Amino acid sequence: MTRLPPGRRRLRASDAERDEVVHQLRDASAAGRLELSETTERIERALESKTLGELDDLVADLPGEAKPLPAPSPAPVSVWRSPRLWSRAIELVILNAFCLAIWAPNAGHGFWPAWVLLASALWFVRSATRQLERERRRQRRALRRALPPRLDR
Repeated sequence: MTRLPPGRRRLRASDAERDEVVHQLRDASAAGRLELSETTERIERALESKTLGELDDLVADLPGEAKPLPAPSPAPVSVWRSPRLWSRAIELVILNAFCLAIWAPNAGHGFWPAWVLLASALWFVRSATRQLERERRRQRRALRRALPPRLDR
């Protein structure tokens, strides 16, 4: 809302005008102009306001129309930096080396360690994908916590 002439300040506000002010306050909070507690307080006051003057006072100290900022893109997830995944990779190498050491002296009886190699490789891929999904969920939660809450429901 913009500065109103004195006569219009006493006019009753509509729901659409209250919603417009709530959106301006939320955009100002996302731009870093308002703290979360101040945003919440102003939104509550906007939803309870009766006149256009009360709404105008809530956004009077904010510059013009607040434009929403694009959401920050999360940093690419690197699963390979996870110490948990590295320990699983080391376990896989040790297990397969042990199986190959047992098989090597009796090499003529078929390559049974292939089954162990296959199972452990599948286990490792499953662990890596779960770790990647955990990291993505963690980033989404952190992003949601950074954004102001929506109180206009």
